[in-house]
Amino acid sequence: MRRGLLSRVLPVLRNVRIRAGVAGATRAPPDAGTHRRGTAAPRRTPCANVGEAEAEGHVSTAAWVGVYVVQALWWLWLARWGGARCVEGGPAAWLLHPVAWRWDAEVIQLFAWLSLVGSTLWFVLGLFEPAARLV
Repeated sequence: MRRGLLSRVLPVLRNVRIRAGVAGATRAPPDAGTHRRGTAAPRRTPCANVGEAEAEGHVSTAAWVGVYVVQALWWLWLARWGGARCVEGGPAAWLLHPVAWRWDAEVIQLFAWLSLVGSTLWFVLGLFEPAARLV
């Protein structure tokens, strides 16, 4: 029984190649980098009016700054403006971290300060390196 199954599956598996970044086995295109006549394919952007970073799938600088401002206001509200007392208990598990329901206000404030520092470092890195802009 095994031999029969393998004899049917092996010829199919020989034609399947796995490409990096693709979940599961798919058939690879014959030669994705060339045209029919063997010349290199021209590099095209999805839209003519977008910059290089946006064409590669990265977030624009304006959107990056906007996301950071909203995120910084959230962490500052938790750390400085009394938000930690509002989200203590069950809401903290939904809004911050799955084990945050056990944290008191001081621990939530510490988490908010550390998250603000981390997101600020990531924001500065993303300003100078568009490939780091993961939203």
